[in-house]
Amino acid sequence: MNLLSPRMGWLFVAFTLAVAALLGSATTFAQEPPTGESATGSPVGPTLPITVTTDSPTLLMVNGLPASTPTTEVLKNAQVCVQQPVKYLNQRERWVFLGWSHGPELLCVTLSTPGVYRAIFDHEFVIHIRSDVGEIRESKWVRDGSTTKVEVPEIVEEGDRVRFRFVEWGEGETPFSPENVIAPLGPMDLEPTWVKEYFVTIEGPDDVELEGSGWYENDSILVLRAPQIIETGGQAGVRTKFASWRSVGVPVLAIPDAELPSTAIAVEGPYTVKATYEKEFLVTAQSPFGVLTRQWVREGEAIVIEAPAVQETIAGEQRFVFRRWLGQEGLTSPSVTGIANQPINLTASYERQYMVLVESAFGSSGGGWHPAGSIATVSVPEEVGFKLVFKRSFNGFAGYPQDRSSIDFSVDQHVVVTAIYNTKVNVGILVLLLLIPLAAVVLFFANRWIMLLIRGPRRMRQGARRMPASRRQYNDSDE
Repeated sequence: MNLLSPRMGWLFVAFTLAVAALLGSATTFAQEPPTGESATGSPVGPTLPITVTTDSPTLLMVNGLPASTPTTEVLKNAQVCVQQPVKYLNQRERWVFLGWSHGPELLCVTLSTPGVYRAIFDHEFVIHIRSDVGEIRESKWVRDGSTTKVEVPEIVEEGDRVRFRFVEWGEGETPFSPENVIAPLGPMDLEPTWVKEYFVTIEGPDDVELEGSGWYENDSILVLRAPQIIETGGQAGVRTKFASWRSVGVPVLAIPDAELPSTAIAVEGPYTVKATYEKEFLVTAQSPFGVLTRQWVREGEAIVIEAPAVQETIAGEQRFVFRRWLGQEGLTSPSVTGIANQPINLTASYERQYMVLVESAFGSSGGGWHPAGSIATVSVPEEVGFKLVFKRSFNGFAGYPQDRSSIDFSVDQHVVVTAIYNTKVNVGILVLLLLIPLAAVVLFFANRWIMLLIRGPRRMRQGARRMPASRRQYNDSDE
């Protein structure tokens, strides 16, 4: 098949005219042409400079017969016709008749004036535009060497929060734009490239600004970021702290490291991710000896605050005893519990105490721990029995002018009070010890005398009974 482009056709016509001019100047037609018809069906006669040509690979018809070549010479008044207004080479390529070079658009013309006449055709190709996205199906014929505009939507919505975004055509003047210009050199199949995108929604509390909501490509990696701490303005000791990421609704997303404020997910659907926060309160407790606790506690969580009941700063001399908590009323125990529903700031109040040490061999009262600044009363026995006839008598407290066995003094430091005793003879005990044997002797003899007094008359009567009658008579006479 002989295919001639328009440019080649014009060159061939120009070459033919030049050759005809040379032959015409050297040859005369003085003789009559022989009688008969030429191969084209025209009467045989002198050759006239009437040339016909075509852009189409289909030959022209001259006086009802096909021409032998795309460019041929015809006689005057020859009828030249185009065989078909549209010549399909295949389903995707064709030649379309437009008209003759001298103006007529008829398929057949009769030529009587010398010159070059061309049947003008457009060489056209089919461009197919196909896309499963958006169900795009378009075909059009485009003239060879010309440009044509192709266009698809930049965004194709597929459903709730699912879409396809145009990426590229693959060729053309602007291949990365939905509107492209194509200059086809043959049949073409155009299929634009798309990327699937999902809209990911990032939610959180109203007072927390979260970024990241938007469209993301399928299988892309999205880094979730949320502030870990949100300070509550205008209220000291209250804050909001990140708790975890949570998938909301469908589709469900399994979030790795959901407890971290920064984590990454693979976008495979239109997810909704919510950053959850918890309110926290600052719980602070301190004592004169330092901070007992300082921690943020979640709202509603149980708390326990403990302070030492007794803090001995100098062993055996000085200590501090818990009395109550300052900051809330009614807290008198060193260990308190409660529920965190507000900021808590407690200070343990302690009482300073000093040891009053009483050194006494025979006991004492008033010694022990006393509050600083209080009045202590110390007492010891004035006399204590010691080793039978001896006794210990209180002689005073060392360092104190009073000789009384009970003293009062202000406790402003550690105090040692020593009771001094002297050894003396216990006269009362001694007399008692002497009187006891004497009393025993007196009692012994008194008892004997009493017994004699009681038993004497009885024995006399018993003796009289035992005497003979004569003796009794004698005695009676004596009486």
